[in-house]
Amino acid sequence: MIEYFTKADEDYGKRIKEGIAKVGEMEKDIKHTSSAATDVATDKEKRMGHEADPY
Repeated sequence: MIEYFTKADEDYGKRIKEGIAKVGEMEKDIKHTSSAATDVATDKEKRMGHEADPY
């Protein structure tokens, strides 16, 4: 996908590639990105979810 940006504008494609690489490096250090409130909400949604009847 990055090649589309690079074909359109070589400098822009280079910056996109570098930005994605930087984010990838940052994510290596993150073990868990969710907050406690998000975990609670997700668990609640899972409990409330159910199979839908087919049409």
